[in-house]
Amino acid sequence: MVEHLHRSGISPDEAHLFEIYQKQEFPIDAKLFVTPDNQWLFKPDICRSFEKHYKGHIQDNTCSFKDRNGKGSGP
Repeated sequence: MVEHLHRSGISPDEAHLFEIYQKQEFPIDAKLFVTPDNQWLFKPDICRSFEKHYKGHIQDNTCSFKDRNGKGSGP
C-alpha cells in the first residue's frame, strides 16, 4: 500500500489510512509508516515499525501477520 501511495505522489499528510478489524474501520496514524522527516517508510524499515505497533502479531523477519490469512476482501 505504501509503495502505491508513494508512486502515486500521495504524501503521508494527504493519506487517510484505516485498518479493518472484526468488520469495523479504525483510523491508523500515518506516522507509523513515515520517517522522522515525514517520508514514507519502505521494507525493511516499515517492518520494524509494524513489529513495535503490532507486538506479538508480526512473524519474525517478515512483515506478515502471524494470526491473519492475508486474503483481501471487499469491493
